Amino acid sequence: MGSPGTYDMVVTNSGPHEATGPFVVTDVLPANLNYSSSSGSGWTVDTSGAPTITWTYSGTLASGASLPASSVAARALPRSPTFK
Repeated sequence: MGSPGTYDMVVTNSGPHEATGPFVVTDVLPANLNYSSSSGSGWTVDTSGAPTITWTYSGTLASGASLPASSVAARALPRSPTFK
């Protein structure tokens, strides 16, 4: 397998009012990435449709506030050799 990497997802309410969940974030991983894991307080993750990954957070989000970040770990897939 290739190199591991991580990225963070942050959901912020930029509106003037409190928002009520569930809040759903969907990410389609590029073909060269393989989902490894994710962590974030209060988030649930569904990988059944990989490479489409869906995170859900239930609750409320005050105006100007952010939900807890979700850190996502993925691994780059090795390149296939080219034969001539």
